[in-house]
Amino acid sequence: MKYLVSLIIYTTFWAANAAIPSVEGLFRGAGNNDIAAEGVQFSYIAELELEENEVLPEGKIEKVYVKVTTSKEKNRDINLIQEVFLYENNKRGKRISLKYISRVGKYLKSVPEEEKRIFLSLLLSLARNESVYISDFLKETDPEYIDNKQAMDKEKVAILADYKKKLVVKKEMKDLEIEEEQMKKYRETLSKSLFVNKNAVSLIRRNKQFLWDVNLSNFNAKFDVNSHKLEEVVYSQDEKTVMLNFNDYILFNGLHTLPKTINLKVNESRGLEVHVNQLRHFKNYNRKDLYKRYSELKKKQEENREVEFAVVF
Repeated sequence: MKYLVSLIIYTTFWAANAAIPSVEGLFRGAGNNDIAAEGVQFSYIAELELEENEVLPEGKIEKVYVKVTTSKEKNRDINLIQEVFLYENNKRGKRISLKYISRVGKYLKSVPEEEKRIFLSLLLSLARNESVYISDFLKETDPEYIDNKQAMDKEKVAILADYKKKLVVKKEMKDLEIEEEQMKKYRETLSKSLFVNKNAVSLIRRNKQFLWDVNLSNFNAKFDVNSHKLEEVVYSQDEKTVMLNFNDYILFNGLHTLPKTINLKVNESRGLEVHVNQLRHFKNYNRKDLYKRYSELKKKQEENREVEFAVVF
């Protein structure tokens, strides 16, 4: 009874003070500030969770250090460099993989393993405030998902467009008055969300915490109701279940938070534990700068005769 009263009060509060967010909106930024830089670099340590005394087959690596450098210009897709290093005795070792990916969106659509596509899409969502990649994945895999463009209430959009037009005219003709009944309609529209809620997002309570719950036919995600920080994702299709947990968000560069740890698991197989340890922003860092950096790294790789490993997690 106490839980029911609490939920009713909290739901009433949110209904009165804030619109239900869209799925795409939740994945765009997860509560972070807008990014003013073209270049974003983040790095993490990825470690397989092994059984006691388990020995990996030859060619598989237990622990690596991954550095991802990205560049995005206005109205363009992200390009990125991915560097993978051995990680032993708490130190970054030699580089074992170097890749340049042009047009990340196109690349992700070619990735056959859902867990890899989800993982990189969510990393870019968290680090770059980019929801387009996880949105593309959901469009392809979940019939219940609709993006912001599809979810917009066309009637409300038309009313706001009319209001904007009236304001422009009013600015030019200062004596123009907007009828009270029309103003009331505008105010009501402005106080509501532009998006039609298709019941994909709802407010739930788990223990003492309130969460935004994204519940689609084969995809579920949970976000903190206040900060919008992503907490968990579960994707189920056919006989595969991919689970990710995002824990202990920490502040980088005084503005931007990322989860300290990310745990990924597919079915009952061994899990992958990721420790995020760096985030940097670079202003005026376009795709030409990025490719120049890649060319320099590639030249060093060839000069040092570095062996390229097929990294398998």
